[in-house]
Amino acid sequence: MTSRSRLLIPALRELGFGALHKYAAYQLALRSGLLRRRTVRYRWSERPLETWLSPEYSPEQVLTSREPFFYEAGNGLQETLRPFASEDLRQEADEILDGKIRLFGGPPVPLGNPPDWGKIPLTSDSLSLDKHWTEYEPEKGKDLRLLWEPARFGWAFTLCRAYQFTGDPRYAAGVFDLLSSWLESNQPNSGPHWISGQESALRILALINMWYALAEPLETSPMRARDILIALAVHAERIPPTLSYARAQRNNHLLTEAVGLYSVGLLMPWYERSTEWKRLGRRWLVRALEDQIFEDGGYIQYSTNYQRLALSAGLWAARLAEIHGEPLPGSSLDALRKMTEFLLSLTDPQNGTLPNWGHNDGSNILPLSSCQHGDYRPVLQAAGRAFTGAPAFGPGPWDEMSVWLGLPAEGKADIRRSNKSDFPHAGIYLVQGETSWSALRCVRYAARPAHSDQLHLDLWWNHDNIAHDAGTYLYAASPPWENAFAGALAHNSLVADGREVMDRAGKFLWLNWSNARFLGRWQAEDGSVQTMAAEHPMRNGVTHRRSVVHAGGSLWVVMDELLGRGATSPRPGAGAQAGAGKSVSVEWHRARLAWSLIDWPWEFEAQSLTLQGEAGPVRLRVTPAMGDIAVYRAGERVAGEMQPSENPAVLGWWSPTYGYKEPALTLVATLEGELPLRLTSWWRLGNVDPKDFSLEWGSLQEDPLLAFLSKE
Repeated sequence: MTSRSRLLIPALRELGFGALHKYAAYQLALRSGLLRRRTVRYRWSERPLETWLSPEYSPEQVLTSREPFFYEAGNGLQETLRPFASEDLRQEADEILDGKIRLFGGPPVPLGNPPDWGKIPLTSDSLSLDKHWTEYEPEKGKDLRLLWEPARFGWAFTLCRAYQFTGDPRYAAGVFDLLSSWLESNQPNSGPHWISGQESALRILALINMWYALAEPLETSPMRARDILIALAVHAERIPPTLSYARAQRNNHLLTEAVGLYSVGLLMPWYERSTEWKRLGRRWLVRALEDQIFEDGGYIQYSTNYQRLALSAGLWAARLAEIHGEPLPGSSLDALRKMTEFLLSLTDPQNGTLPNWGHNDGSNILPLSSCQHGDYRPVLQAAGRAFTGAPAFGPGPWDEMSVWLGLPAEGKADIRRSNKSDFPHAGIYLVQGETSWSALRCVRYAARPAHSDQLHLDLWWNHDNIAHDAGTYLYAASPPWENAFAGALAHNSLVADGREVMDRAGKFLWLNWSNARFLGRWQAEDGSVQTMAAEHPMRNGVTHRRSVVHAGGSLWVVMDELLGRGATSPRPGAGAQAGAGKSVSVEWHRARLAWSLIDWPWEFEAQSLTLQGEAGPVRLRVTPAMGDIAVYRAGERVAGEMQPSENPAVLGWWSPTYGYKEPALTLVATLEGELPLRLTSWWRLGNVDPKDFSLEWGSLQEDPLLAFLSKE
């Protein structure tokens, strides 16, 4: 069987016939030319504003019409925003005017003003803009996500905010100039910026914000107002022909495309197709919210960054619906509340960061504050007000987003966190301490995963993510960087015999899912010792079991076992004769344990790694000491010994946001032998000497958890 046909059965079993049928229908429409006929190329000038309007509306009417929105420019808005004025906003806005854009929240990148909209940022690659969007099959290694980021118009939110803060006409002119450049370079349905309906939907949100934030300068510039209204209609028209693709994805594509359609239909009733767009958008918006958000608040893509995207889109739509007197159904609002509370349970209240799980494409579709890109407090503060009735944090710059969404920027904060530690639908299990906490990824998949990260563990101490997920970096790149952090080998977990536990079937798809099982948790009566355990099947018939123990506040112990029988292979050096000339084959496996660590000053001695932070040292020791152990930083082995294995170039890196990687530390330990293989990671946090603590291996058949012995 070919590789493709071999994966058909698991694809049917795990993705479902409905999703595959919708995707097949999209591919048929694409390859048959139907989509090309439904989304014809033309020039912007060929369809002036008049051709988009219902007969009862004239261009003169709509150029100055504005339906109720989150805010009304000039109506005390500047005074309300005054507490959030920041030098960083002015600096970023000036950078944009100077041709520099902070892609994905990273450092400013010189793209030019105007940019070359066909050049792929951070690379030397380019794509032409003069073909129908269906003709593009980008070469391997050319990353469309990099190309699309400036064309999502995130810069427009920044410049609009700067204009409202300062009244400086340069910022409004900057929006108009960049928009005119993009429109001139990207004629309707021509070029790669029209490939995805989702990209059209995200531009719609930015265009709508322009329409309201720049109302005053648009009154004196009817041609610019026409450009925005025509662009909104063209972008809305682009979405329905490929909605089957978004429905097949069953993820943020459908949600954002529905929000885009609903927003245009609701706020711009003068278009001939407004009623259709509004009805279609609301229908799929409600379905997406109720389908994609799990009962415990987790999100269907198993990604914290995509969950922020989904919450932002849902928050935008829910606020619009409320303002227009047609609130979303209670079930949709309840789903958004659960999503908010789930993210709050993972968010550090001091810096707004949370685990970097799943694929992270750097999306922040509503950049409406001056907080750092990785700070989730702006959207969670606004969502707290909208869906739980109270802000989640005390006052701060993260309140600015609430103002832009028409929510009060005051109110007594409800900073309580959920007492829940188990999120079985999301596949997240927590152990909480006073100054440290851990989170275990243990999923029984209800939808397709994009990262193979079963039993990955995050460890946090004093607001720092000590042991973290490496992130994503790039979806498409030259080896070894093409989605390099998606596999099990890049996560804080155990890998058996150097093999992935699932089959890689695409950039965002794994098949033959390895579903994990949470075995339970135990806690001492005085809370001094907590533990949890989980397991999942691997290749060769073996099982990985992980137990996490927190004791005495300063000690964490992670025990990894490789259990069960699998394919046999000769033990190195084996072959001794047994009986009459018969050789003996011994079952032999190799366990590889990795920890991706914060890049602090470090020392490595006697197979023990010490990291030095401001709050004190973090000591990590892996036992037994009989295997190889090494430390990597920025792709180089900097301490210890390790036999050649997978490409080490990707070790010792992490990606805080898309397109950027920074040095980190990766500790890798290996152990070979007969099953069971056991590796224990001992973590000591700070200068406090822990109690004398020993562990006994027990049987899960006799007891639901390992037996633990704690003594003075």
